[in-house]
Amino acid sequence: MSEHVCIVEPLSSGAGLPAAAKALGAHVSVMALDAGPVRLEDSCRPWIDTLIRINVSDTDAVLRAAERLHDTHPITAVIPGFEYFVPLAHRLAARFGLACNDLRHIDALRLKDRMAERARQCGLRIPRTHKVATERQALKAAGDVGYPAVVKAPDTAASCDVYKVRSPEELLECCARIWRRPPEADWEYPVAAFALVQEMITGPEISVETVAFGSGPALVNVTDKLVTDGPHFVELGHTVPSALRGPELARVHRFAQRVHEAYGIRVGAAHIELRLRDGDPVLIEVGARLAGDRIIDLVELATGVDMTRETVRAFLGARAPEREPAHAGGACVRFITAPAAGRFRLDGSAALRSPSVHDLVLPAEIESSGLLRDYRDRHGHLLVRAGTATEAAQHADKCLGLITFTPLPATPHPRSST
Repeated sequence: MSEHVCIVEPLSSGAGLPAAAKALGAHVSVMALDAGPVRLEDSCRPWIDTLIRINVSDTDAVLRAAERLHDTHPITAVIPGFEYFVPLAHRLAARFGLACNDLRHIDALRLKDRMAERARQCGLRIPRTHKVATERQALKAAGDVGYPAVVKAPDTAASCDVYKVRSPEELLECCARIWRRPPEADWEYPVAAFALVQEMITGPEISVETVAFGSGPALVNVTDKLVTDGPHFVELGHTVPSALRGPELARVHRFAQRVHEAYGIRVGAAHIELRLRDGDPVLIEVGARLAGDRIIDLVELATGVDMTRETVRAFLGARAPEREPAHAGGACVRFITAPAAGRFRLDGSAALRSPSVHDLVLPAEIESSGLLRDYRDRHGHLLVRAGTATEAAQHADKCLGLITFTPLPATPHPRSST
């Protein structure tokens, strides 16, 4: 009987998992809400053999559905397709006796308060972190970490609900936004009623992308990141491979190994976000899932390694990657943002004439607030490949400047009748 891969919510970078599993000869089942903003991408649908539309935040319903699937065709791998459901997928895998991460620490790979506590227990360098649910607690926490400080929700992703604050007034305003959040909009689960106040770590931001095949990281890539400096932390681009070399790069690799050990990451992909303070890595966050923001595409362009395929192979029991990373060039992605508030027609034809452009996704028109708060204020991306990472970043920035924004009349708002 063929392998049977069950993927829980293949969204964002996880959208490539069904095709990768199908290419490896597996029967592919997907459990997903598949509605509204979290509707599955059309590109992944042809590779799905069995689609179970279900609110995956309903753990009992998911368990019943998974057991029915397993009774019909034994499941041989359960893979998380989205950060929010990493713990659920690994608990399902454990229930069926399949490859999974250490369940003792699985919630620390989803909830950032537990993530920080686990790092502290294991002696990993992290920002000083406080859990706050009242104004008094928030002010006391800021007194410890100092200003500027970082305020973040413990249970979101993609840099949403993360703020840089410079004063008690900003601190309390941002904490209140998190305290007042309604239930999650798509899967409708309750969100945490507290915020985290953290020390602001300055220094270059990087990420480490890994795949584990039963123990520590066997595939390791380091990415340089371009991130705004507040009041929101919006990722504007990534470059592979990192410019780090020698002792600094070796320290990052050793730190990634320690992160795997601390959180019990022993199978599949991980995405580790770090800042370098005086050359030493400080853990910002870690997720047991594929990196988003086209980073895995950059890795494949620059090294030839398909991290999506390798992730599926790892969950199916492979003990080593098919190939090791071999940097044969560099790749860079830049995200497109509006120059101001307003409505614009976009034209990327001049950028597309560059032979270095590998991919350009650009809407014909946008209406922008002019703000840069999170990934939703980005309006497409430009992906470039070149001989080196430095050249790729230079070409990407040049081509980004070739995209034109032509102002259009504002969209008229209908008047209400009286």
